[in-house]
Amino acid sequence: MSFHATMCQPGETPVWLASNLFSSNNLDTVIDTCSLDPNHYFHPLSHVDNSRLNTTFGNTDEPNPPVQLACDYTRTTATPSLSTLKSNYWDAPPKTLTKSTWFYLDPTSSKRPPQPLHPDDDFKVEEMYRTLNAKPIEGVGEGVELEKSYNGGKKYRAVLEEVLGAASKTQPLPTNPTSAASAPPPPPLLLAGKVYTLKLKPVGLKNTFSSTLQLQRGYGPYSYPGEAEESRLSSHGPPKEIIFVIHGIGELVWSKTEVTFVPSMIEQMNTLRIDIHKRQLKDYDDALKKHREEGGPEPALPQKIEILPIIWYQVWHTGTDIKKSLDSITIRTIPVVRTIANDIIFDVLMYQQKELRDKILKFVGEECRMLWSQYMMVNSGYEGDISICGHSLGSIIAWDLVTRLKEEGGEQGDFEGETRDQLRPTFKWGPGRSSMSEDSPSSGSNSLPAEPRNVWLMGSPVGLFLTVRDSHSSILSDPHFTLLNANTSLYNIFNPSDPVAYRIEPLQLPIGTPQSSIPPPCYVPTADSTFGSIDGVRAHLKAKEHMANASKKISEGVKIAEKLFGGFSKQIKSLGTNDESSEELERPSIESIDGDDAITFTLAGASNSRIDYQVQTSVLESELLSSITAHTSYFNNSDVIAMLTRK
Repeated sequence: MSFHATMCQPGETPVWLASNLFSSNNLDTVIDTCSLDPNHYFHPLSHVDNSRLNTTFGNTDEPNPPVQLACDYTRTTATPSLSTLKSNYWDAPPKTLTKSTWFYLDPTSSKRPPQPLHPDDDFKVEEMYRTLNAKPIEGVGEGVELEKSYNGGKKYRAVLEEVLGAASKTQPLPTNPTSAASAPPPPPLLLAGKVYTLKLKPVGLKNTFSSTLQLQRGYGPYSYPGEAEESRLSSHGPPKEIIFVIHGIGELVWSKTEVTFVPSMIEQMNTLRIDIHKRQLKDYDDALKKHREEGGPEPALPQKIEILPIIWYQVWHTGTDIKKSLDSITIRTIPVVRTIANDIIFDVLMYQQKELRDKILKFVGEECRMLWSQYMMVNSGYEGDISICGHSLGSIIAWDLVTRLKEEGGEQGDFEGETRDQLRPTFKWGPGRSSMSEDSPSSGSNSLPAEPRNVWLMGSPVGLFLTVRDSHSSILSDPHFTLLNANTSLYNIFNPSDPVAYRIEPLQLPIGTPQSSIPPPCYVPTADSTFGSIDGVRAHLKAKEHMANASKKISEGVKIAEKLFGGFSKQIKSLGTNDESSEELERPSIESIDGDDAITFTLAGASNSRIDYQVQTSVLESELLSSITAHTSYFNNSDVIAMLTRK
């Protein structure tokens, strides 16, 4: 459909909004449904995008008007002629795009935001509004016919009544705005507008106006999440880095709109992006304050970090023969439990199959490369730095991608099977942006686009998978083993209550190294130096750490005493100590190293000496209760967000 020409006064603009419900070529159905369903309410786009859309599409006299416009800092493309807002960097259903001057309100609920009229009705109401204050009209006429915005498309006659408290004034809506020029200029549309009552009656009936809607001219003030922070960071220059985030198991389930207890990866990354930008500015403002108080070099405003999710679950969940076979053999009982098995646990089982594993690695590698190339193309000045982050099963995909690059000398091995364009619809851009061609550097290549600066593993079972693959001895055989090369740092972040997470550092120690000789994991530093934290570690954990060190020193003292009283000690040992303990005491491991800090894990990279980082728990946190949510809480943990930002 096409939008009507804007009826706003000079200095005013309509508001552009989007809903996550989309129905191809049926805006009537979408608006009628969205007004009732909280999951599909229309919400305004950012102020920046509203301004750009009104500037680009507001001039109807332009001979060759543009068709599309990149929005949300190139993450989406708006196509007003199709009423669509599509994602550019990840697979997601398109959103419905509309613009409106008039919005109807729900006087019974403050949680329901103003919702737009259908463009046809919006045009009629705005046209009639111009005569409202021009000349009083006695009585109530038939008004104007509306049929798009309410009750499934029924036709109604409408009369507009301004809400003025006790002194309300009723006026009909004439069919021709003869005196619009004499109407006083209304306030800017993005500010608060007046409220009106729209009286309705079904066409063809002679009863009085019984139905009413409360309308507001203009949306009113609003805030768009993350807009202020991203606008401030973007003013300084191009993005500093892209972090590609690879999702884990169950994304087919979490991405469904009816599932609300676990957000989808796209929702999590949109929130994470905002939180990282806030943390960047918080750190900058703190450094600037310190500079003003203590002097020294003035800090520079940081460049923003971009977060792009890599969505891969559709590769084997959408229309594949193995998925069809799985559906055919599934018993039609206990559907919730079988969904967990078929759509969540299934991911782990499938990744064990080499053919399917290669297909996923091919898809993810090409996805990263294509998006990197596209981002380079449309973000002038971005120099191409990337990091890889994998959550859950996604961390294993990240590990396999990077280590395969190393095994092949920087290029992944050849994969057989479909090309990326066969696995997913072709990526398309708006005007001025071209889709990837066959000659593009990303086309046909299976490698990552650039050497990752950091590899982040969140809630990762990589340690378990490497053990099952019998990789401990092969990693240990190379004392200088690195993930890709010394320039890539590896961080394995885990919550101690996460049942899926495992450590990695012990795999670079001799097999069978006693637990007492394995250094404990580092703590993820606290985001801020708050009361009760010491050197980035919360006080209750620091106290526990001191107690553990004291216990270790006592144990070491006992061992020294045993050596001093050798003969007596051996007699005591022979009475009650098993062979395994004796073996541990005799094993020449890392006990001779003075302190845990002296141990360097080459797998961590040249700029980092440790791999395993444990999320700090609260004083009253229950391990059992925390285990329920620990695996899905990494991307909203303030300490983890700060570490992602600062590394």
